[in-house]
Amino acid sequence: MTIRRIGAEGGTGTGGQHLPFARAVEAGGWLKVSGQTPMRDGEVVEGGIVEQSRLGHRKLYRDYDRGRLWP
Repeated sequence: MTIRRIGAEGGTGTGGQHLPFARAVEAGGWLKVSGQTPMRDGEVVEGGIVEQSRLGHRKLYRDYDRGRLWP
């Protein structure tokens, strides 16, 4: 079975630490998308649930685009 990791280059978390996980993984015809934390530059965005939800959705769509996962 082929396993494809999307967004596995990681990012940085609080304090600049490396985040070693993939944003999404495709394997055996399934797609597992990780939780989309509303963070920008290692910090949770301000503005409440509306702005945080917008950012989470933008990240999800970005990962779909990177992985060419749209139907």
